[in-house]
Amino acid sequence: MLLPTAILVAGLAFSAAKGVVSPRVFAIACLIVMVVVGIILFVLVKRMGERPDDGGTANLHPPSVRRTGKYLRMAALSVLIIFSLWHFRGGPWLPRMVGMCIGVILLWLLSRP
Repeated sequence: MLLPTAILVAGLAFSAAKGVVSPRVFAIACLIVMVVVGIILFVLVKRMGERPDDGGTANLHPPSVRRTGKYLRMAALSVLIIFSLWHFRGGPWLPRMVGMCIGVILLWLLSRP
């Protein structure tokens, strides 16, 4: 799944760099590729969730280890958000706010039980 997507996007980027495809067509094609890949991955993950349990071998780590890893990921993401706000402090507001919103959404998803 990853290789065909990478080849397709690389082909689009190469054709846009050579001037065969306009930047607008390149952007629309990349959006279409992302949406199609997202839908395919959603369907694949949904199908994997419908399989019967394999006897509990997926939970090899105790809850305390999983919780510690979760807290470490949350701390790393918080530091990344703070650093990115400081590093791009003179830049335009819209990209900074979009990036911060995505970071906050990921932090919220990590904090859920």
